[in-house]
This record gives sequence, structure tokens and C-alpha cells, in this order.
Amino acid sequence: MRRSAAPFILTSLQPPAGGASWRDQAACRTIDPGVFFPDPGDAVGVERARQACDGCPVASECLSFAVGTNQTEGIWGGTTPGERRRLRQRWLKELREAG
Repeated sequence: MRRSAAPFILTSLQPPAGGASWRDQAACRTIDPGVFFPDPGDAVGVERARQACDGCPVASECLSFAVGTNQTEGIWGGTTPGERRRLRQRWLKELREAG
């Protein structure tokens, strides 16, 4: 009887969730990045990018990264630059008030 070369079946090439970066778990990792940078005024493009974020297991981490690093372009965590700008302003105000 011949032995198998591997004692298990490889079902995924994705790294395990334990120590992986949030980006490694993002729903968008296999999507063309251009989808997330629609032209100004392209409502259809914005909606397409938002749909790609729907159900993403790390959308909140993505949004936190974008707000924390002041990403001014593109769709991050399902939000537009204007939405993130307002979130960031509120966040900074709360930090100042907390003192």
C-alpha cells in the first residue's frame, strides 16, 4: 500500500486567521484595487465598491485603519472619503474633549 505524500488535504492557500494581518482576511483581497477608487461623482462605482465591502469580516479594521491614517481617497470599510472625514473630525473632537 502506498502512503500519501501529505497526511492532510490542502483546502485553502490562505494563512490561518490566528496571526494574519487583517488585510489577509479582507473580502477585497482578490478584487482589482481600482474598484475601490471610482472616479469622482461615479455613484455606480461607489456602490460597486460598497457591495464588495458588504459582509467583509474585517470591515471595521479596514475603516479604523483608514480613519487612523487619514486615507483621503477611495472606499475603505464601505465608506467614502467624505464619510471618513466626518468620522475623523468627530473622533478628533472626542479625543480633545477627553483631554
